[in-house]
This record gives sequence, structure tokens and C-alpha cells, in this order.
Amino acid sequence: MADATALQQQIFTAYDRLCKARQLTPRAAQRRMILAISEQALAAAEAATERPILVVEGPTGTGKTVAYLLGAIPIAQALGLKVVVATATVALQEQLIERDIPDLQQHTGLKFSVAIALGRSRFVCINHLQQYAGGAIAQPSLLPDLMSSAAIWHYRPTADDLTQVRQLYTHWQQQRWDGCRDSLDPPPSESLWQQLTTDSERCIGSRCSNAVGCPFRGAREGLHEADVIVANHDLVLANLAIDAGILPPLAKTLLIFDEGHHLANKAMRQFQGELPLQQFQKEVTQLAKWLAATGEELPTPTPALVQAIRELAPLADDSLNGSRHLLTALRSWSFDAAESSGGTQNTAPRERLQRMVAGELPDPLRQLAATLREPVQALARIATQLRSAVTETLDRDDLDPQKRSRLESALPATAIAGNRLSAALRLLDYSADADAEGDVPHARWFRDSGDELWLLASPITAAPLLQQQIWQQVGAAVITSATLTALGSFDRIARACGLTGERTRFLQLPSPFDYAQRATLTIAAMRSQPHQEAHFLSEVVAQLSERIDPKEGTLVLFTSHRMMQQVAEQLPLALREQLRVQGTQSKQRLLRDHQTAIDNGSGSTLFGVASFAEGIDLRGDYCRHVVIVRLPFSPPDSPIEATQADYLKRRGIDPFMRLTLPATSLKLIQACGRLLRTESDYGRVTILDRRLVTKAYGQQLLAALPPFRLDVEPLT
Repeated sequence: MADATALQQQIFTAYDRLCKARQLTPRAAQRRMILAISEQALAAAEAATERPILVVEGPTGTGKTVAYLLGAIPIAQALGLKVVVATATVALQEQLIERDIPDLQQHTGLKFSVAIALGRSRFVCINHLQQYAGGAIAQPSLLPDLMSSAAIWHYRPTADDLTQVRQLYTHWQQQRWDGCRDSLDPPPSESLWQQLTTDSERCIGSRCSNAVGCPFRGAREGLHEADVIVANHDLVLANLAIDAGILPPLAKTLLIFDEGHHLANKAMRQFQGELPLQQFQKEVTQLAKWLAATGEELPTPTPALVQAIRELAPLADDSLNGSRHLLTALRSWSFDAAESSGGTQNTAPRERLQRMVAGELPDPLRQLAATLREPVQALARIATQLRSAVTETLDRDDLDPQKRSRLESALPATAIAGNRLSAALRLLDYSADADAEGDVPHARWFRDSGDELWLLASPITAAPLLQQQIWQQVGAAVITSATLTALGSFDRIARACGLTGERTRFLQLPSPFDYAQRATLTIAAMRSQPHQEAHFLSEVVAQLSERIDPKEGTLVLFTSHRMMQQVAEQLPLALREQLRVQGTQSKQRLLRDHQTAIDNGSGSTLFGVASFAEGIDLRGDYCRHVVIVRLPFSPPDSPIEATQADYLKRRGIDPFMRLTLPATSLKLIQACGRLLRTESDYGRVTILDRRLVTKAYGQQLLAALPPFRLDVEPLT
């Protein structure tokens, strides 16, 4: 490896070139982040068992993407590591590929290659495309019910669908299309695209007749040649969960999680399990039939496999009976109104949700889950054996062509059966095994829609998963975002992501914005409190009617759709005419119309909830005023959050102080962050919630906000 000092000199020479070429003023915080990233990358060369991890909060305007790319790429190249950048949103992924990385390649003098990592569902399956373009409608299949063959339309195609498919196939044949949906403008409809793509269950990999020209395989091969790979959180986590091999080995990776405040929640979702019991009853017999039909196609199955195939039908019967007993027990279980609150706000009105207090499944239900687990475990084991046997058989050179064709069509069936049984088994493992004394519990709950009943379970922390699967394996890692601290501390993200190692460093960079000179934070003179719903609603309408300037760009943030709609309906007509309310159109359309109105010299007011409080970038005149209607408290009402609260209470820890208040601090910082997006921006933030000055915790929330010029209006 080149000398460390020489490498860092190369980095800052590249940075100076970039600033000069783009006529940018070097930023102290950005230089500090570049240095910290480069030092962390160099630490990877000395790492043994403890991997170096850097957590950086870089406020808006820091220039984080340039900092982590410049700081990481030259040293990763010297160490023989791949740089993998994972974003939480498609928008940032596209920004990296289309703007930030090309800028670095053009202006810094650094030589590096880049590729984007996309999931299989973003690429066409050439087998499917050929069959649909050829007009095929149906063909015999071993998989008649749960997995139709590629040539069976799942809906009645229109003439436009058929024309589009044939055009796509022609463009593919003429090498005018690379097979990626993102390359099409406009892209096909979601329903049509689902016909043309595939997934890991249905794909037969190298045994496919179109494997050589497969767009997904081609894109995947290019990844291993690239110095920098741009991916997303979900793809990185899914790659770990199923060991897909799409990304480079972690030990050879410098992994950067941008928008890192999303990482813990995304990781937990990867490991959540659910079992739709009625659907499982419909599928389990068919799964067994698939496996039996596959086994019959094998020319010389082993005696052990023959015996396993004979056991399929009775195992399916046992699974069917077990799921029926569990379904009956769950349906008859008493729904406690106090517990049904957990998550009902996110479910349809006719659905009921029952959470198990502290994640403890009652013994009768746990025993039924354990009873069901045994046959499902055996079925999953047979599916794995059959897939291995089919794979080995297909590798034979002397296999009859017709037999080969039938086995190739059967191979996806074994994968689907195995994956569905494994998913059911994971949920049954969560349900049948009580949490050990002292261990962090799982959240367990079930949801009943009348038509279906789901049994669900999830870890309540991603920390052990991230520690074992990423932090202990990766060459080096960086987590960054504009908002990682809560109440002025990194404690929240450290606990959530398991960032406890001695070689984990935390860095909070100062903002480049002069908040005191550029913006005012006003705590409005509100006489009512949010819990006084009718009075509070009336006063919010009055405050907004007075404070919204009809000539400006304004963003008003609510914590509930219901209040947002009620306020929108009661505003004066003049304001309603320039109002754009989340949910009435797509988010992109609302933002575009808002910006167009401002560009044309008119005012525009956006009404939104949580998703408008982060991730939207309204610069300059597009947003001169942010109004926060109430503090963004989120009570622990999801099953996972409520189980977290139970766990903390049993340990003598106040869930409000440990969970709710830090989460509120983070959301409030993000909401206020919609105002100043560049150093030349200015404006005001108005908060219509006096709890910031009347409650003891209010001072903690205020202290964690950027240093706005503060104006607390007196009550008269």
C-alpha cells in the first residue's frame, strides 16, 4: 500500500481540483469529514477482529457525498477494497450516479470505475419476454396453482400491452435496450412489468437457456469489476439475508451507509416474519404435490430421497391439521381493547390486531406453534434435499433432453416450496420458542381481517443482527446522515445499530449555515394544548389564516392526516385556492406544481405529514416558511415499539425518555431542516405547540435544534 501521507495528499489535491473546477469555496466541515473518512479507511489495514466504524452527522450543506467518496476511494483502491455506497432512497442513488460521481471523475483527476447495483426485479427475464412476445398464452406446467409458467398472463392483456412487449423484445434483439426497467422512458406499467421480470425463486440461474445474455447476470458481473458500487440499504441487507452473492464479500468492502438514520428500521423489517394461516392451508398440500412431482422426474433418486417423498403427503396433512388448530385458537382468543390499539391506525377499519404483552405468547398458542413447526420443518428439509438432487441431475451430460426440460421447469418449484416453507418455519421458530430469561424479547402479534389471519413476529432491535452480519465482517464502515443525533447525543443510533465497539468513532460536524442571521424560530402564542382537540383545531386554523403569506412558498407539517384535512377544509377560500394537500395527488406532482406556482410568481402552500418532514429539498423561494403544527410525538403504538416499551419498563427504564423523546427530537430537527437548504436561504419556522416552553422536556428539544434566532411570543 502507498504511504498514508501520500494518499491523503492525493485526496486533498483532488478536492482542491474539484473546488477550483466548480468554483466552490472549500468548506472546513467538508475537509474535516474527508480527513476522518480517509483515516477510517486507513484503519481498515490495521483491523484484526475489531472492524473500524465511523459515524458522521453532517448537517445539510456539508457536502457529505463528495466527502465520503473522496475520502474513501483512493485508499480503498490502495487496500484492494471495493467501496459500496448504500442509500435509503432511489433519489439519492440516482443523484450519486447521475451527478456526484461523474463530477468527481471529471474534475478530480481520480481514476475509478463505478456501477449501480439493482435488484433482480429491475431487470427483464428474457425467457418471459420471448414467450410473451411470441404470443404464447399457456403451456403445461408442474406448477398449476401457485406459480404459473412464464407464458400465462395473470390478467387479460390489452392490445397496447402486446404491442409494447413485442417492441421491447425487438429493442432487446437489436441491442437498443439493456433489459433494465430504469432505462425505459416511460417505463411499463407495474402490472405488465411483473409479467416480464422474475425473482430468485423462479430463476434457474446458469441452467437457463438465456443465461449468457441475461441482463441481471450481466449487470451483476460488471459489479465485481467496479471500484465503486452504488446500492441501497434494502439490497445490502437482503444480500446478507439470503447470501445472494450480488455484492463483494464484506471483508473486502468499505461500506458506506448514507441516510443512515433509516438503517435500524430497515434491518428489522428484513427479519420480520409473518404467516398467513388460511393461505398456508391452501398452499401446503400444493407445495407437497410440487415436491412429489419433482421427485418423480428424477431418474435415479436415492433410497433416502424416495422415503422422504413418500412422507410428503402425511407431512402435508399434519401441517394442514396443525395450522387449522392454530387458526381456530387464534380466532377464539379474546381481543383486548387496550392491546388492540397497537397498530390499528395503520390497518383497515375492519381489521383487528392483538399484541402479546412483552412479546410473550400464551403457552397454549406457543405449544400449537411448536406442534405445527415439526411437519413444516420436515417439509422444508425435503425441499432442500430435492433441490440439491435436481441440481446435481441437471449437471449430468447423459440426461435425456425431455427429462432435462421437465426438470428445468421443476427446479423453480423446489425453490418456491423451500422458500415459503422456510419463511413459515422462521415465524414458527419465533412463536414456538419462548425468549430466554434476560434476553431481548421478540414482538409477537396477530392480525385478523376476517378474510385472513396473520401470525407475526419481529426482533425489537436490529443491534445483534447488524453486529453479527455487518460490523464483525466488514473491512470498514461509515454511517452518515444529516440527522443522526437525538437530544444532542449519538446514543440513540448507537443502541439501535449495535455500534458499541472500541473502534467505533462518532463525529458531529458543525453546520455551514448562519442560523441566527438567516432564520427565526417562533413559538406561537397558542392558548390551547394539542390534547384539547376542538379548541386546538380552531386555533390552528386561525393561526395559519393569519401567518401564511399568500405570496410565499410555505410548508405546513401535521402529525395526522385527519387534522390536516380538517384544517384544509376550514381555511379561508383565498388560501384554499393555493393549497396543495398530501394525498390528493402524488408527492412528486404536488412538489412540481408547488415549484411551478412559485416560478410563475404566485404563492403556494404545501400541507403534509411525516414523509414531507424529511427528504424533500425546497430551496430558496420554494420554502420561506415552515409551520410545525404540533410536536411530532409518536406514541409506542406499533407492536414492535410497544414491546420495546414493555421491555424497558421491566428493566426500570422510562420508555418516554429512552424511546419517545429522542425519536421526537430527531423528527423535530428533520422538520426544521426543511427551511435552510443552502447558505443563501433565509426564512422562518413557526411552531404552534407551546409544550416546548411549558414542559420540562421542552428545553431538551429546543437545545437540540439548530441555533435559530428564538422568538417566544408572550400570551396576552
